[in-house]
Amino acid sequence: MRDLRYALRLIAKSPWLSLVAVLSLALGLGANTTIFAFANRLLLQKPPVANPSRLVEIYTHDPDPRAALNGDYPLSYPDYLSFLHRAHSLSGLLAYSPLNQVNVVTAPGASTQPWTGELVTDGYFHVLGLHPALGRWFVSAEDTVNDASPVVVLSFAIWKTQFGGLPGILGRTVQMNGAPYSVIGVAPESFHGLFGGVECNFWAPVTMSDHLGEPGVIEQRAHRALLAVGRLNPGVTLAAASTELDMIQHQLDQQYPKAELATFGGLAVPLEAIPKPFRGSASSIVLLLEVVVGLVLLIACTNTALVLLAQALGRQREWALRAALGASRRRLLRQGLVHSVLLALIAGGLGLGIAELLWPLLIRLRPSGFPLAPPTGLSASLIAFTFALALVAGILFGLAPALQATRLRVLDYIKDGTPGSGGVRSRLRSGFIIAQMALCVVVLVGAALCLRSLARARAINPGFDTQHLVLVHDVSPQSLGHNGPAAHQFLLQVRQAVDRVPGVTAAAWIVEVPLQTGESDAMVLPPGASPGTHGEGYRVEVTSVSPNYFRASGTPLLAGRGFTEADLAAGRHLIVINENLARHFWPQGGAVGHEFTFPGDSTHPPATIVGVAANGKYHNLNESPRPYLYELTPIATPGSLMIHVAGSPASFLPAIRKQLQLLDPNLLSANIQTGAAFMELPLYTARMTSVLLGSFGILALLLAIVGLYGVMATTVTRRTREYGIRMALGAGSGNLLRLVLGQGLRLALWGTLAGVVLAALLTRYLSSLLYGMSPADPVSYFAAVALLIAVTLLASLIPALRAARVDPLPALRQE
Repeated sequence: MRDLRYALRLIAKSPWLSLVAVLSLALGLGANTTIFAFANRLLLQKPPVANPSRLVEIYTHDPDPRAALNGDYPLSYPDYLSFLHRAHSLSGLLAYSPLNQVNVVTAPGASTQPWTGELVTDGYFHVLGLHPALGRWFVSAEDTVNDASPVVVLSFAIWKTQFGGLPGILGRTVQMNGAPYSVIGVAPESFHGLFGGVECNFWAPVTMSDHLGEPGVIEQRAHRALLAVGRLNPGVTLAAASTELDMIQHQLDQQYPKAELATFGGLAVPLEAIPKPFRGSASSIVLLLEVVVGLVLLIACTNTALVLLAQALGRQREWALRAALGASRRRLLRQGLVHSVLLALIAGGLGLGIAELLWPLLIRLRPSGFPLAPPTGLSASLIAFTFALALVAGILFGLAPALQATRLRVLDYIKDGTPGSGGVRSRLRSGFIIAQMALCVVVLVGAALCLRSLARARAINPGFDTQHLVLVHDVSPQSLGHNGPAAHQFLLQVRQAVDRVPGVTAAAWIVEVPLQTGESDAMVLPPGASPGTHGEGYRVEVTSVSPNYFRASGTPLLAGRGFTEADLAAGRHLIVINENLARHFWPQGGAVGHEFTFPGDSTHPPATIVGVAANGKYHNLNESPRPYLYELTPIATPGSLMIHVAGSPASFLPAIRKQLQLLDPNLLSANIQTGAAFMELPLYTARMTSVLLGSFGILALLLAIVGLYGVMATTVTRRTREYGIRMALGAGSGNLLRLVLGQGLRLALWGTLAGVVLAALLTRYLSSLLYGMSPADPVSYFAAVALLIAVTLLASLIPALRAARVDPLPALRQE
């Protein structure tokens, strides 16, 4: 307690130095707390369910290295039922499918709101061991295709914000995609769904998939749309469950043969916040940000260490007297550490406040309409993390200055002499500055790489024209009451209505828009090719399109032609393949006119190639060219309408909305966006990393400037007498200016050299996040080094000017 009181007196005695130390450290701690909060939400935090360690994610696994999602595919609904009835290692099994947007009207006359939710099986909440905050869960009778009374469970947040938390919500009806759903329950406050980081507003039975935008889920065994989670029976290991699931999947492959499923097996993995197929990209981004904010914290620690070192060296005479009076070095060291830890804990509290300010800014980086959930306030784990990190930082930056300051030559101080340790002290200060500069170079190089990568990503051609494109998403004919042949007719009417807008040059439907997460694949072979040579076929990705697609999307055709209305009316099975697929089978050209067969798939008759399209980007902007196939079909399932316009896409939105309203008022709730807005999601990773690393780079640079300026200013103050004598002996102002600037520049050069080496070792792990460039990009290194040298000269200039204006007379009088 005496040490604590003494530390408080020291803070009061030097408030400005203490403020610099606390603010530097608070910025570093605030950045770390912010990123940790999102890492905790996305990767570390288990869902708040009963005994989550006994829950496992279940997939059908394809070992083919070319398979999408690393071969970990969701289940189809028929497969889910098979696993549910055959897997004895599981005490329960659930399946769910995230819904990006459902259009909801909460009361008559209210405006339409986009909600995110999950289609779930009836055992969803029971397997998770959750109890409703209000009402009840689904029952088996409601999980039937023919159920005539749709029901829904609301999230706690929606119940509170949209319905005032009133118990009368039970039995109330909300309009979802134009149909009434009866509210039967409210989920617990802590539960937000099973897909980490994504806010879930409601849960509906999976059998309502046709109406809520996922048609075909219930009937089609090849429609793998359901993420499955099972609870292990007592005593069953993960390996045993995987073995049983693998056996069941192979039985299903034999019972329901299909070439593209023949190599599948079953797989069980521990339940995490983000499902396994999507975990890799999220982990790499979060790890990168954790490393960067860790470096920023180290820079802040060196900054604070410099402040404490300056304070400690100013107290060495005091400490020498204490030692002469019997105080041990251990006692003095403890007193110094109490001071540094107290500063760190104050900074930790301030860092929590900074984190609360940064969370909304980080949320704003998300793409428009993306339901990213913010951290849920200051949890106990977050507060514990921040103060634990502050404690470690306090010991880290306080130990070296305290050790140096307590390395005393008592007699020299008592005699009022010079202890002779100036060289050691100077080397320690210089070492801190060099380390700070080196870390700053690493952060600046990473920021420069990501900023240049963002510019490259924006310049990547996705394979279609985004500059003249409007997209209408989430149009489900089934949800609007159109089924069977009427669904195709309705979508045709939508396309014709949009075609009537002046300035629209073409419009066409596509089932799975490139650069979105959806995908379908198939095995193809040209006639005469040996299945033995190509296995059971060549795996390609397939999407269904309507006539005029290539005009509407602006996808260039390298050979042949696109699809026409006459082709569709004639019922011909036609396809357009991309350049990558054409080169694989016909490297010399001439693919047009050939046929593809679909081995083992009776639903696909042989198809004639009528065109070859340019390669595009189908999953992300950083991918290598992959085989892709466009299939002409009478679209009758939910898809997206791609509209090519002659002018600014934003100016066409009101007219397109008006045409949709005239056709069906419920179409107003469709998600309409320009091509530029659509590209926000594919560019999200590049934009987020560049903005965050750029911000952290600026922060690191500011901290480095403050640290260098503090050292240079302290050095000039301590050497004022020396500078006066130099001037008295003939040195000019220019000599002293060059002397001080040279000292700062030498520190920066040594730090830059060390930083370039460290950056070369660390930035290679950025390669998966960079677009069209190498982590060893020389322009990024040059920009980072040049910026650091420039600010070094700026930070050294003011102390150098002070040194150049020293009056020699006081120094001579003292001599």
